[in-house]
Amino acid sequence: MGIEEGRLHFSWISSAEAGKFVDVVKEITDQVRQLGPASKLIKELPILSDESVSSGKMAAGGAG
Repeated sequence: MGIEEGRLHFSWISSAEAGKFVDVVKEITDQVRQLGPASKLIKELPILSDESVSSGKMAAGGAG
């Protein structure tokens, strides 16, 4: 599916376990922050030249 290891977590938490929910969210948030940005999910944007920006046209492959 393209999701890096460590970015997906399942946990069963009852609605009566508010404290557990808070702990799990904090733990997962810390783990994901340590992983940094999800490089597999970031789309590369076309690099635009100054000329293409000023004329309103996209770089090669774009509509313009």
